[in-house]
Amino acid sequence: MRLTQRREQAPRLKVKLRNNKDIEISIFDVWSFFKELDKAKPMFGSREFLVTCVVENSVIILPKDGRKRLIVYAEFLSVWCEYVKTRSEKVVDYVKISDNAPYILTVIILFLESKLAKKYHDSFNPLGEASEDKGKGVVYPKIVDVLVKREGALHSENVEFDSLTENRDSEILLTNLEKYPHAFVLASILHREVSDADVWDIPYKFMERLGSFEFHDIQKLSLEDVKKLMSTPLPLHMHPNAMAKSFYLGVQHIQERYSGKTSKIWADIPSSVTIVNRFSLFSGVNHKSAVKAAAILVRKFKIPVKDKTALDISVNNKVKRIFTRLGLISKHTSDNEIIEKAQDLYPPYPGVFESPIQEIGRKWCKPVNSDCISCYMTKYCPKVI
Repeated sequence: MRLTQRREQAPRLKVKLRNNKDIEISIFDVWSFFKELDKAKPMFGSREFLVTCVVENSVIILPKDGRKRLIVYAEFLSVWCEYVKTRSEKVVDYVKISDNAPYILTVIILFLESKLAKKYHDSFNPLGEASEDKGKGVVYPKIVDVLVKREGALHSENVEFDSLTENRDSEILLTNLEKYPHAFVLASILHREVSDADVWDIPYKFMERLGSFEFHDIQKLSLEDVKKLMSTPLPLHMHPNAMAKSFYLGVQHIQERYSGKTSKIWADIPSSVTIVNRFSLFSGVNHKSAVKAAAILVRKFKIPVKDKTALDISVNNKVKRIFTRLGLISKHTSDNEIIEKAQDLYPPYPGVFESPIQEIGRKWCKPVNSDCISCYMTKYCPKVI
């Protein structure tokens, strides 16, 4: 394969293959490509570094020496120009070109010569230009930017699209974090093998049977008491005995670790990772449930945190439909892959897309008869353009 430099148009580097087909490389291409490459190993051989994230027009790599390096787009251009001059993989003076030349050349060579690059470009083009007259391509950065800004607006306006439950009494109990914070936490630790609508009603129904909503009354119950209340007259969960044990241990955990003050889980403005870890310490709570609980606290209840890096998107039909139509995922992408995609698209807050997606899905992007003209994402949506 012989490569020649054709032209450079920031922020893209355009090269021409021997078969006269053009391939363009951007910093975002490099990052996305290496994320896919990591999943596909060892087909494409080993390398001495990882591509960890992208920041504006720069990509951050992590070599085996453990020292992160920032490679900017301009470095790609200078190294590529020298590479084209020599027509060889052997560049005599790496330092003269760039301290990062070995890494850059590895990126370029792997990207252009691997079968994955062809598959990648055939499926989508992350930084395709988009003009006001609806240009071509899936414009990842612009899509992300618009959705992030919209989430900020929705957050500041206190706009909510979905209540936790349609049961008004249950909703009032769950949202009263000041007086009954234990209701939300206990519901969160029971969030297994039942629908959202069912699990959020359990605390209210349980406490109604008990005759008290106060934590100190719940804390006095024995495991057998909890099992009886969870099972009679009708089970509150499809696994009443197992959930009764989780409920009981959850109450004991709150008493022992937080002196019965449930709100201490989030009262000290912790990091998002800390909140997730605190939920994970409850018996039977997996990572996904812990993340969901932490995300609801921040997004719905506006609990302040130091960061939002651990708050993932909750995958549902609206997310799948709209992510697919925006070209962010394929139709057959799994839930875990969607979560990873959101992490890749916006590492500071992967769950940032949730509220805008709910709004778009409810107002315009319906399963059928969508109102694309009214949707603010029309200009960037490949389904429309």
